[in-house]
Amino acid sequence: MVSELMQTLELSLQTANSRLSFVVTEPPSAEDHMTLLLDGALSAARRHNTPLVEIQLAMEQFPSMGPQYWHVPVTESGDRNIVRLVFEPSLTRTAA
Repeated sequence: MVSELMQTLELSLQTANSRLSFVVTEPPSAEDHMTLLLDGALSAARRHNTPLVEIQLAMEQFPSMGPQYWHVPVTESGDRNIVRLVFEPSLTRTAA
């Protein structure tokens, strides 16, 4: 599942020319899978020079994500079935 999400995210980041909100409606339920998702999102963001600027997820379900991803604001999504990743294309980004 995470690999399919990463493929979709890669395509979305390639064409993003403004703020991108990537919403996952069937997020991983295990913390190690959530870590894979978030690490993959950070890696994709670096490749496309489109920084990940916000993570929204169910903080009750994943309380360690805030401290683990201290460099990106992690906030409550309000729904355990929603993970929202917000990306902001860099001004120095070149067209894909």
